[in-house]
Amino acid sequence: MSSAASVSLREASGSVWIKVAARPGTRDGVLGVQGDALKLGVSAAPDKGKANKALVELLASVLGVRRSAVLLAQGETAREKLFKVDGVSLSSVRAALEKALG
Repeated sequence: MSSAASVSLREASGSVWIKVAARPGTRDGVLGVQGDALKLGVSAAPDKGKANKALVELLASVLGVRRSAVLLAQGETAREKLFKVDGVSLSSVRAALEKALG
């Protein structure tokens, strides 16, 4: 499994942007790293935003933040998504990802 260091993270204005490779219809959890994206699986189907909602909840859980702090910024219908997480530091996100991928 690749390390969190290869995940595309960007910090801007008190938020961290995380690139995610979504895998709907699989088991819930962190599945690893794919290219420069964090690979997240959710059991929810990509139907009427259910998978996106599940991804927000999973990412919030992994990072230890409120769901309201996680926003899907790009890629609503794409497999590759960009999430914006408010009120976290780059170092805390990296540490949480290292733990989740460990």
